Amino acid sequence: MAKEVKIKKVTLVFVILEILDIITTIIGIRYFGYSEINPLARVLGLNGLFVLKVVVIMFIAFFMQIKNLKWVNEVIIGIISLPVIWNSIKIVSALVE
Repeated sequence: MAKEVKIKKVTLVFVILEILDIITTIIGIRYFGYSEINPLARVLGLNGLFVLKVVVIMFIAFFMQIKNLKWVNEVIIGIISLPVIWNSIKIVSALVE
């Protein structure tokens, strides 16, 4: 019988924030003419950056699952939430204008 894997809440929050970052970035670029500020986007292109981001998300999520470093998890969540907040503010302000 397969062993049930329980996903930690902090890992789930991390993955959700990363997905929101990808979605808000795509919306900003496609519909509002924003540009990606990550210098890797210029080198890899958006598709390459997307693939790299998915690999990094999986690596960090795996690390968060196996390690129990509460303060590191909190710092990661804090940092990851910043682009989502920034992108959301820019999109909402563009819609209000």
